Order: sequence, then C-alpha cells, then structure tokens
Amino acid sequence: MKKMPGSLVIFALSVSFCFAQINTFGSFTKKTTQNYSVKAAADGGFVISGENAPNAVTKLIKVSANGTIEWRRTFAGEGPSAVTPTNDGGYLLSTTVTINDTAKILLYKTDSHGNLLWFSAIGDSADHFRVFRVIQTSDHGYVVSLYKNYYGYLIKTDSEGNFLWEATLLYAPSNIAQIAVIETNEGKLAVAAYKDFYIFNADGSIQLHVEGMGCIDVAQAGDGNYILMDLKKIKKVDAAGTLLWEKNYSVNSVPKSLAVTNNDDIIIVGKYLIRLNSTGDEIWHKELLNTMYSIAITSDEGYVGVGGYQTPVQLGIKPGSRYGDFIKYNTQARSRYLMFYDPPDSTMLIMTAEQTLHWLAGDSESVEIDVSADNGLSWQPLVRSLPSQDEEYAWQTPFDPGGIYSVKIITQAAPLVDDRIKGLKLFRRKMDYIAINQIKMWFGNDGMGSHNPITDGQGLFWPGGENAGKGAIFQDGLVWGGLLNGDTMVYGNTYREGLQPGNILPDGSAANPDSELFAVWKARSDWQNLPAGPERDRLEYDWNHWPAQLGAPYQDLNGNGRYDPDADNPVVAGDEVDWTIMNAADSGRAHFLYGADPIAVEQQVLIYGYHRSDGLGDIIFKRYKLINKSNQTIHSMYVSYWSDPDLGDAADDFVGCDTVLNLGYCYNGDNEDAVYGIPPAAGYTLLQGPLVQGAPNDSGFAFGQWHKGYRNKGLSAFVLFIGGTWIYADPQLGTHKGSIEMYFYMIGRKYDGGSFEDPITDKPTSFVLSGDPVTGNGWYEGAGWPGSPTAGDRRLVLSSGPFTFAPGDSQEVVFAIIMAQGADRLASVTKLKEKAKNVRRFYYSGVYSGMQKEPVGTLPLQFSLGQNYPNPFNPVTIINYSLAVGSPVELTVYNALGQKVKELVNEKQKAGIHSLHFKAYGLASGVYFYRLKAGRFVQTRKMLLIH
Repeated sequence: MKKMPGSLVIFALSVSFCFAQINTFGSFTKKTTQNYSVKAAADGGFVISGENAPNAVTKLIKVSANGTIEWRRTFAGEGPSAVTPTNDGGYLLSTTVTINDTAKILLYKTDSHGNLLWFSAIGDSADHFRVFRVIQTSDHGYVVSLYKNYYGYLIKTDSEGNFLWEATLLYAPSNIAQIAVIETNEGKLAVAAYKDFYIFNADGSIQLHVEGMGCIDVAQAGDGNYILMDLKKIKKVDAAGTLLWEKNYSVNSVPKSLAVTNNDDIIIVGKYLIRLNSTGDEIWHKELLNTMYSIAITSDEGYVGVGGYQTPVQLGIKPGSRYGDFIKYNTQARSRYLMFYDPPDSTMLIMTAEQTLHWLAGDSESVEIDVSADNGLSWQPLVRSLPSQDEEYAWQTPFDPGGIYSVKIITQAAPLVDDRIKGLKLFRRKMDYIAINQIKMWFGNDGMGSHNPITDGQGLFWPGGENAGKGAIFQDGLVWGGLLNGDTMVYGNTYREGLQPGNILPDGSAANPDSELFAVWKARSDWQNLPAGPERDRLEYDWNHWPAQLGAPYQDLNGNGRYDPDADNPVVAGDEVDWTIMNAADSGRAHFLYGADPIAVEQQVLIYGYHRSDGLGDIIFKRYKLINKSNQTIHSMYVSYWSDPDLGDAADDFVGCDTVLNLGYCYNGDNEDAVYGIPPAAGYTLLQGPLVQGAPNDSGFAFGQWHKGYRNKGLSAFVLFIGGTWIYADPQLGTHKGSIEMYFYMIGRKYDGGSFEDPITDKPTSFVLSGDPVTGNGWYEGAGWPGSPTAGDRRLVLSSGPFTFAPGDSQEVVFAIIMAQGADRLASVTKLKEKAKNVRRFYYSGVYSGMQKEPVGTLPLQFSLGQNYPNPFNPVTIINYSLAVGSPVELTVYNALGQKVKELVNEKQKAGIHSLHFKAYGLASGVYFYRLKAGRFVQTRKMLLIH
C-alpha cells in the first residue's frame, strides 16, 4: 500500500467519452494496475483482463472494435489473470486468491455484458498459484495453465467449472514468462512450459513430451505444425516434436506473447513488436514504449496489445508509477492512440491550482488543447502545436462553482494516423481537504476518508496544516451494517467506496450522483475577512448556496423554516466545517465493497476543526448522520470506524485500544520512525455513540439535544488486521463473504465467528489489545503479547452497537481523530490519551483542558451543559454551557430537596460558549443540582460542595 485551497476537480474519462465523431484507440487504466491478457471477441471487439494491485482485485474490460470501452467489471482476485471468450458470447476469467495462507484458483463465467453467471474456486493449497492462460475446449469445458511451487500444471473443468482432472508438468522456475496452452485442430492440448513441449490428450494423459525444447508460448500454424517461442529463438516443430527450423531474434526482445496471422506470419510482442514470415525470417521490428504482455490479431490484420506502462522518471509525477495500457498497431507497427497517463482515468485534479497534463500520442506530430465551458458545444483554444510524445502542459484551472468544464486534446495527423480526441471533464469538489489547524485531511463525497486523491497514498498529514507533509493515515472511513432480511450486510467505506454521492428521494430511489448539490460544501464564519481570491470566492458561494434542503445544518435566525443567506447562517462547528451527503442505494458500489445488497440509507457527514494553539489544534471531528429511508429494518446493527493508519513509516506500527476512553490508536513499535523521527501516535475516539433506549433516569445526546430515558452506546469492540495472518486477516472485498467477515469483526469476533482470546487472561474478549503499553499491564503489542507479530502495517476497526435501525429511524455518531507526540513512542501514547480525555470533556462542556478563557471564536454545534469544575468544590466552582443559537437562558441551583437556592442567570443570551463562577458562600456541605433551560433545551447536573 503503500493541491490548493478551494478545488475544482477534473476527471480523465475513458475513450468512451469522446467529443468528436473520430474514435480514439488507446487507453490507460488506473495507476498501480496491470493488463495481462487480451482476446478478440465475437463482435469484433476485445476483452481484457488485468489487476488493480492496491485493492487486490481482478478487472475485466470489454472494448469495441474501435477501442471504445463498453464496460468494466471487477472481481476478487490478485496477481496475473487470463480471459477467453466463450462459445455462448460470454467470457471466462481466471485468476487466483490467497486467503489466510490458502491459495485458490478462481473461475468467473460472465455473459456478454460482464454480468456474473457462475463462480468456481478450485484448489486448496498453502502454495502460491499463478495463472497464465485459460481456454475453452471443444467439449465446452475449460483448461487453465498455471504455476505452483516450481511446477507447471494444467487443470481441466467441465462447462460449469467443476474440477475434472489435473496434469503436472516438469520443473518450471517462477520467473518464466508463462506456461502456455492451446487446443489443437485435433482436439488435443499443446503446451509450452519453459524447457519442455507437450501434447496432451483430452483426458489429461500425455501423448508427447519433448524435453529441452525451450519454449514459453505455442501456436499452431496453418499446416498443422507448431510455432514455439523461446526467450531468444523462434522454432517450428511437427506433431512428433521434430525440429523443422529455428531462428534467432535480431533484437533482445524479452518476448511475452505469440500470435500467427491468417497467412502464417508470426507476431511476437514484449519489449519489441516483431513480425516474421512463415519461415521465421524477420520482416520488421519496432521498439515499444512499454512492455506488452499479450497480443491479439485484429480483423484488419493489425494488432492490439495490453501491458503496463511505467512513467518516465524525468517527468517527476511519481517515478515508477505504473498504468495498465491498451494500444492498437497497424500492419506496419504504426501506433494509433492518444492516452493520458497523468491524470489517468477516473482520477481527480484540484480546481484553482496549476494542473499538469501528461500524455502519449503514438506516431502523431503534435497536439492541440481546447477547453469548453458549455459541455462541448463550443471550444476555446488553450494551446496549439505541442510536441506529442511524452509531453506535458500546465493548465491554470478556472474557478466557477456552478460550472462544468471540458478539455479535449487533438492529435495533428501524421502518416497513417487519424486525428484523435480525448476528453477531460471538470466537476466541482468531489474531493476536498480540511486544514484549519495542524491536521490536513482529505475526504470525498462518496465517504472516502484520509486518502490522498493526488498520490493515491496517505491522506491525513500532521503537523503543519496547509503545509503538512508527513503522512499519518493512509485511509479510513465509517462502516455500518447488520442483519437484513436474515442475511448479513455491511456498507460504508474501507479500501473501496461502497457509497455514492447524493440523497435518497421521497420515492426511495437515489438522486443523480453527478448533481452539483452533492459536492463538498465548506463554511467559515470569517470568510468575509479573507483576502480576495479563489478561496474567498468559494466560501462565499458555499455560504450563499448552503444545501439546507438536503440536511446541511443551519441556524434559522429569522424563523421562517428555510435557509435564507441574508439572515441565516450555516452551523459552523469549530472554525471550519465541511458537509456532504451520500447513500448506499447503488448496487454496483454496495457489491464492490463487501457484496451487500443495496439499501436506501442516507449518510451525511459533518467534518470540523478548531484553529487553536492547545490540543484542539491536533484534532478533527467527524459527525455522521444515518437515516433509514428504506422499508427494511436492519437488526443487530453496528456502527464502526475502520482505519489503515500508516504512521509515517507504515512498516513499524503497533495498535491498541482503551475501553474507558472509547479509543483505538496506533503508535510505533520502536522509538525511531523513518518519517517523523520521534514517533507520534494517532487515535480515533468515539465521542457520541448510537442512541438507544435506557433507564428512566438516563440521558442520551443526539441531534443537538439530550433525550431523557435514552443513552449513548459506548465502544463495544476493537479488532486489528495484520496482513498475511490467519486470525487477523482483512475481510474479503467484492464478495458477500466479506460482509460476513467484517460483521464478525464489528461485533468483536474472528472473521469466522469464533472468539478472540486474551493471551494474558486466556478469556474470550471483544477488545483485542486492550492493555496498556505505557504501564505494561494487560494485552498489548510487543512485550505484552507472548509470541506476538513483529511491528508492521496495521489496520484497525472500533465499533459500537448493537441497535435496531427501522424504517424512518435516524442515528448520529461522532468520532474525533487525534494526533499527539511526546518525547518517545510511549510518551506519545500518554499524550494521546490525555487529549482523548480532554476532547470528550470539551465536546460536552465547551472547555478543553481547563482553558475556558481562550475564545473559541465560532458558534458551538449544540446546546450543552458542562460538568462543573472542580467537583467536589469549596466554595467556588466553574460552570460552562454552550448555546447553538441565541436563547432565553435560565441557570438555577437547587438543593437535594429540590428547593431553589440560587438563580445564576435569567436573561436572553447570544449563541456561543458561556462560563461563570458559582460562589457557594453560606451554603452547607452536600449535594446540589444545577439546571440549564435554554429554549426547549433542558439539562440538569449534580455537584458536591464540601467544606
């Protein structure tokens, strides 16, 4: 796994979004991906398989004959993959997965649109599998060639993926290009496996085995003989394995794949594209900009290839960034494409900043760049006649909060190359960050948290705020779920975004996620004091267009029941607040996360922070509101916060929890971090848990007020994930089994439902690592865990529940993200826990660490009455309370008999945090009560006077 305030966002769209009638042919997939296999489809198009490495998923992409991407699908899987068209017009995808040290071969059968028809998992081995080829045989079954533990294998299944037989090949080292298999004209199987050539019968028995032939790919020529490709030679053998001829390549090609044309010319691809005639003599060769792994012959006798392109170091955009690519060449190896590699497809750029576009343009001479403000109806030139190959252009993106912009790049015609157009579309604020204090934290309108969309890396930085450059968290997000119609469903965000932007409409359907309303909205009370420029323009726009109609909180100061920017204000919690809305009603996204069925539940998030010099300057608050707008009840529901905290150097982290403080945290395993030096600690504390029925005397806080007879749930579970382990394995993505595994973790159990056991007490527990590494008590990482894993990359999840979430129900939970640094790693943990304690007091009282005299400077989020301090007291104590809006206020003291003994306040007061000293001179020792009444808000607290 590891620019600039107020931002518009550019999406680099795939070639399916072109602005002209001329088709492009060439595209990149996202960073850190690889394309492994391409085959010609029955409709003249092509099907591609590949891998998205960070998310450990296998992708299946269908393109038209012109190169336009028609659809994309993702499936669980990792490493190399292979695909073949099937005789029913669909596709068979093969890949591998390793879960809890158990490897399996996966087969996915889809229809012609990539929809899954059936799935099969074969094998159960501790050894790593690597798939090379998959073919459909004339009996409608399938054969997969693969590598495992220094041997090559063939596995045969029937037409529904049921295992039939396995054949073992001789020794094959792991660094070979592939183990290739084809079905011969006679219905047999020809196999090239490094040193050896085989022909198998249909039942898996060996008909021919020629040792030392040296071949890594095979094709059958028109005369029935076989073309074998080696690392340095091309050969032809007959059906008995007798060598007919062999030729050396004229270049050091590092070949990867072989194809034979209709006239028996031989096409080889790798670092070079080479064409040979039917007797192995070279016709031409061309060095490629990238390495191609697979090639297919097109209907016009050209070629399409897939592979991976590594960005040039000198461009400085992230040396070694790798992209999966797809390119077409004509019969003379001239390339025909225009592709962006920065930004790649579906990534975002930031508005108002200077953005750099990078592209490749095949054999064209130059490019032009135009921009449109009316969605492509008219165009204005940005630049003319830029060189085409490996070039870049810096564009100062405009600012118009309500605008949609498009950019097109057109190649100027060169011989045998048509004009090409590529589209970029500009949206406002799909991603943003908050940097009001020492933390700079990215987030998105789909629920993504603490992940940097520019680098696809760490997304929470500390310290330094706007200029922060040291990463502390790689990615985080809210996760929630439970039992739905008797099945387990989990939603939210981890490494994948399971939610889509937008609200749920009155009819229960999801709104159009591309609406401008569903951007990230930002408010600051001091925006009018900022200097003129894009940041102020953006804040003014958001203040005047605040989406109160969607649920964004505001103060209805004129009492007319609607947001009026001339009279009303957004609720600015802290010194800056960001708000956005999303939902779980999209089946594609819900399935993409953990295989859950979609549900019409709306999630709103309010993110805020304080520009303070005390500990609040190291804290970000996240308030989530969930609304069940479906007709379904989620039973035994839990709300959890998941995080991958890469604290500086991710390879030396520990995690733990403090059940008293409702805190999960990450700290270093030693006292030296490669990024921070003295290692800090990062934590998540649950400030306000779900509201549930309580005892008659209980009070629970939610939606800005206290509720008598209710209570807030606290932390109910804490679990960690460690890569490569069995007990602490990450839940599987993209499959319903992942919902089941994650839900078990959310309730404090192992992925299979078993109990965690505390190795110190040997008793079951829902709180993993709840000991104290500072005092050395209990179960904690390192010395407090007999036989513990070494420090390394960790993930964690802290949960609260259960509760019932019925149609029409709403829930609100609040988490604080905290950073702290002490003199060493354990001192950082101590400071983190102190801040967690203080921020809890602050959340409910408005006082942080006794520094009640420091002005907060903005309006509080809620009404609250703080606990007096000190308590017990003699004879003076401090009482703090917060008013979200101006209200008539009564603050009264009563004795234990309910008799009024002192009226402290009886007047109308402005919104804000208020503090006063209660002087109890003349009162006897004992228990007293003080009550705050502000509008409809009423709260009572107890205090103890001692002499």
